[in-house]
Amino acid sequence: MNILITPGNTATHYLLRWLGKGPTLDGSSYSVHTRFKKEGLSIDYSNNYIRYKKGHKIHYLMCNPYDYILASFRRGFPSETWVHWREWCCGDPTYFKVGNTITLKEYLLNPYDAVQYKSHLTGYVENPNSEYEFLFTKYESLGDIKVQEEIRNYWGVPKNHPKLNFKERKTNWEKETEEIKQLLEQKLGEEYKWFTNLPDYFKLKPGEVL
Repeated sequence: MNILITPGNTATHYLLRWLGKGPTLDGSSYSVHTRFKKEGLSIDYSNNYIRYKKGHKIHYLMCNPYDYILASFRRGFPSETWVHWREWCCGDPTYFKVGNTITLKEYLLNPYDAVQYKSHLTGYVENPNSEYEFLFTKYESLGDIKVQEEIRNYWGVPKNHPKLNFKERKTNWEKETEEIKQLLEQKLGEEYKWFTNLPDYFKLKPGEVL
């Protein structure tokens, strides 16, 4: 079984539509789309409970933290979904409680990292106790033919499968106002640099760390 992990707001269904493999729990080589915290080695999905097993191949789709925050706010904040996502993905669900009227600017002005996006990702790339094979890819690299080939091979998709019609994200931090750009750098600059220094795609074997 292939399992696709994202922290949310990372064009997950866009990738799944290209692969032609939607979420399923039938034990085939399809995917389970999930978001869950680094400590968890199980998935709670569609009222079913399954455990990772040795041999499962896990694909983590990530994106740069600036666009992640911007996209998350634009999709609706606060909301019940936000609270669940943060609880599953290492963030602080109490900070994002329904009824909180915090704006993007207010969030960026607060030095507290309630989302903890990096923590979610490092829980996988720096886990020496992992028993699973991982492929990590950046959304920004999906237009690269080499990256598409890596994904197809990893998922067992035939070579004659159509190429991905890559589209730039609607959210682009570079199109923001200078004020928002400065606030993003102030709060998430080090995290952004860390992310950009990661390879566009890489694999980790069980117990291997980046």
